[in-house]
Amino acid sequence: MPAVVPDHGCQENKVTDFNITDWQAQLMQGRSGRMKEVLYKLARPLLNISVRRHLSKESLDHFRPDLVLPERGFPLATRRKWGSGFQSLAGKTILVQGVGNGWDVASWAEFRPDTIIGIDLFEFPSWPEVREYAAKEYGVKVEFKASPLHKLNFIADRSVDICASDAVFEHIDDMPAVMRETFRILKDEGLVPCPKRITYKSGNLSQATCI
Repeated sequence: MPAVVPDHGCQENKVTDFNITDWQAQLMQGRSGRMKEVLYKLARPLLNISVRRHLSKESLDHFRPDLVLPERGFPLATRRKWGSGFQSLAGKTILVQGVGNGWDVASWAEFRPDTIIGIDLFEFPSWPEVREYAAKEYGVKVEFKASPLHKLNFIADRSVDICASDAVFEHIDDMPAVMRETFRILKDEGLVPCPKRITYKSGNLSQATCI
């Protein structure tokens, strides 16, 4: 399907081809059994040692990660628990940045926050179905909005508990603009989980860097 797709990071519009994956199939693909989660948890120290060998000493010294894992060592359910700070999401508001077809909104709904806001550059036809699924299965209110990530003026200051993304930030051109908007809407004790190749230096948004 050809479409004009503007870049999340304020670049000019681009014409590209894409296929829209079924959100339910993508959600099921991301799930793993309880036993697999336990096995990955036990294997994490060895995975950490193995993956660290592929990073330079300079990178490790600069970023000082507590844990370095391959995607297989960090299944979806664990990523969501890590992203929530391993706390209850009751009464919380989550912003999902770069939501696509909405499958990740459905995965966050399983943890029963109060509200989930899904943002992407253009509207996906699956959004109404995901909204209905979250409400029916988990009693979670879902709002979708087509908007670039650096222009969220429809969200109030310090009103969001978690600004979550998954494999989105590495595609952004103007990371400082996106992070400024992210921290504007984030509560003082809020979280910004963004697994997959992204880091930034706290207090200096100009040094936001994809890795």
